[in-house]
Amino acid sequence: MEKVILQFQTPQDFQSFRKMAGESIISVSIVELSIICNCALVDIASAINQFGAVVRDAPTQ
Repeated sequence: MEKVILQFQTPQDFQSFRKMAGESIISVSIVELSIICNCALVDIASAINQFGAVVRDAPTQ
């Protein structure tokens, strides 16, 4: 699980991912169309590939 900020381009993609991610969401910003989530890598990949999301911030190791 990775804590990331995902930025979406359309409200439809934002809402679709929001429904899919469910309990892994920490917070949302409807104005910015962004979601902070503690997501599995497969969910992050889905956000990018299916919903056109961009990872705005991710932890550094």
